[in-house]
Amino acid sequence: MSTSRIIRFCRKNLFPGWADGLVSIATIVIVVALLYSFAYWAVFQADWGVIRDSLRFMMAGSLSADAIWRAWAASTLFFLLVGASLAKVTRARASKALLVAGAVFVLLVLMLWLAGHTTTALSIGLVLAALCGWWIGARWISGSAWLTVAWIVGTVVMWNILVPGEGRVVGGLLLGILITLVAAIASFPFGVLLALGRTSRLPGVRIASACYIELIRSLPLISILYWAWMVVPLILPSDVRINDLVRGAVGFTLFYAAYVAEYIRGGLQGVSEGQWNAARSLGLRKIHTLSYIVLPQAIRSVLPGLVGNVLDIFNNVPLLFIIGLTEFVRAGQVVLSNPQYSDQLYEVYVFMFAVYLLIAMVLSWSSRVAEHSMSVRN
Repeated sequence: MSTSRIIRFCRKNLFPGWADGLVSIATIVIVVALLYSFAYWAVFQADWGVIRDSLRFMMAGSLSADAIWRAWAASTLFFLLVGASLAKVTRARASKALLVAGAVFVLLVLMLWLAGHTTTALSIGLVLAALCGWWIGARWISGSAWLTVAWIVGTVVMWNILVPGEGRVVGGLLLGILITLVAAIASFPFGVLLALGRTSRLPGVRIASACYIELIRSLPLISILYWAWMVVPLILPSDVRINDLVRGAVGFTLFYAAYVAEYIRGGLQGVSEGQWNAARSLGLRKIHTLSYIVLPQAIRSVLPGLVGNVLDIFNNVPLLFIIGLTEFVRAGQVVLSNPQYSDQLYEVYVFMFAVYLLIAMVLSWSSRVAEHSMSVRN
């Protein structure tokens, strides 16, 4: 951007008048002062050793040294899927620059591994996995259906890696990501069915769907988790034991399916009656009209709300402490309970804030790009 364009931009947006200019100057001064204070503290005063020493626990919970491979395997698969999704969302193409970057990362990982920096090598390997996913998404994934199938299969694989059998080994950030993926994927089809049921012409189906949606939306999520923790074991036979992670994931799914249903119902109401009439005139059945014409338009119009719903799931995962699970925020509190790190409150919470902010920014950016891509395609 040239200097003249920057000057025109500042005049138009920051200094259109003297009053607006004073407000802009005051805001800039305050923001710069705050950023300088934070940067000075982060570089010269903060002791980030607590993050380095506790990173494994905050990322993966109390995994033993023999089981830490589970966290790395699941993380690699997750970054592979993220890379493929970003390539699909941005409609990027596989390029030679991507191959060069991948080769550089491969050499870097090998050098660090041979030098004995195993954790650093594996961490950079996650970036390499994202680049490989980007290449796969840009070169071989041709439709959104294949990407959806990849996320479903990948989530099932991650669950079986992190939660072997009836065990409960996962924790930290990986637990939050796993619960978010399971709840987001499972609540979407259930929510679509509830939305279709609430708009059905059959009174029984419509009333049942409406009662479920209104009941769930009138309850806080914490009450659903309390029910999963206390009531479910009481009503099941004594010899039946359901994994705590399963109960937590089911509670999140049942709760957020009601909100997905309301988003989808709002999108369905935004589709004009002319779409149905046009489909009927072409001889399409109702199920085909819903699948190929109405639902895609409805989902496209409420995409920001659905992404916000996924963010809401991730932000509410800390409530899983109710059923005894150590997720990301709880892991940070456990670290601070150690007398060695009890005076490093700011470092731990700033790190957790940065992680949450990064995830929210990536999801929001992906939503905007996908929405723009859909509008351009149409």
